[in-house]
Amino acid sequence: MVVAGSCGDESTPGNSEGTDSVTSTELPTTTSAPDDLIEVSVYLTRAEQLGPVSRQIEDTEAVLRSTLEQLLDPPAVAETDAGFASEIPTGTTLNDVAIADGTATVDLSDEFVAGGGSLSIETRVAQVVFTATQFPTVDDVLFAIDGAATTAIGGEGYLVEDPATRTQFENVLPPVLVDAPAWGAVVGTEFTAMGSSNAFEATHQFEVTPAGGGATYASGFTTASSGSGERGRWEQTVQLPSAAAGEAVFTVFVESAQDGSREDQIDVAITLAP
Repeated sequence: MVVAGSCGDESTPGNSEGTDSVTSTELPTTTSAPDDLIEVSVYLTRAEQLGPVSRQIEDTEAVLRSTLEQLLDPPAVAETDAGFASEIPTGTTLNDVAIADGTATVDLSDEFVAGGGSLSIETRVAQVVFTATQFPTVDDVLFAIDGAATTAIGGEGYLVEDPATRTQFENVLPPVLVDAPAWGAVVGTEFTAMGSSNAFEATHQFEVTPAGGGATYASGFTTASSGSGERGRWEQTVQLPSAAAGEAVFTVFVESAQDGSREDQIDVAITLAP
């Protein structure tokens, strides 16, 4: 588990009272990085659904700010080759971010509200919310545009007058969301996978296989806290053979109740390290 540096400078500008100063942040991933870097997740889209990719940032006190700046960068070539994209308009910049009482106020440039239909607007808002709330110090997100608080985003008027939470974005989530490991993460031969799902009987299957093919390293099933119409959380410890190394794929899928075929499959590219 990676422990990020503090982000204590992300306080409300001009208001020191009632503001949470964040001294440390434990990320919900099992990734590793050099001592001067930490691994974080940014939420992009794949097939019009949210999914995290792993990024390395400097070990900084402003970990939330640096992570959001990573989100606003265009996807890397390897990410786009794997089908990832972003609904956040190119040129969007982060003006400021503040955390107070579990709410992050994210101030973005006006490019953020430009163009796109209702699904695009909802998705880009969700990208910010999921990226910010990966940190346990952030429960929800308020939005500002060029320094002014806003109640609606874009021409479609997506409402953000109340702090936005993960629970309102079911429309842009896959049936089984893998929060960790994120695509591109480095993990050991034992790691904790986690996420949320809205699957039949709250159950989905998982497996880890070598990227180039070959015998399955591990497989099994996981049961979420709820399902069949209500999204629940799931967590699974995955144990691989000690000799497993190199590029691999963590796969989740729902087994069809009719014929046992795979449905709603998500493939997460990972690297196995000693």
